[in-house]
Amino acid sequence: MWSCASWRPRDGQGGNPQEVPNMMIGERVRKLRKTLDLTQREFGERINLKSNSVALIEGGRNTSDQTIASICREFNVNETWLRTGEGEMFIPAPTS
Repeated sequence: MWSCASWRPRDGQGGNPQEVPNMMIGERVRKLRKTLDLTQREFGERINLKSNSVALIEGGRNTSDQTIASICREFNVNETWLRTGEGEMFIPAPTS
């Protein structure tokens, strides 16, 4: 399982996160937001973005590594899923 801080591309995928199709990331951000039953305004407030910025991300705008890290941290999201669509949406809670 990858954490937000340790995400690295697999061999042959290149090292630039901007190479990941942003429309796909935007679609996953929208899916996450709807799963959490949040408006764009509510989602944005949680990660310190305005609702129009959330709309732009969902529409395919380039998403910064800082924004991706904020989303993962705030909503306990699996960064690999957010970037590639692979794996589970959420990081499982630790069992004690």
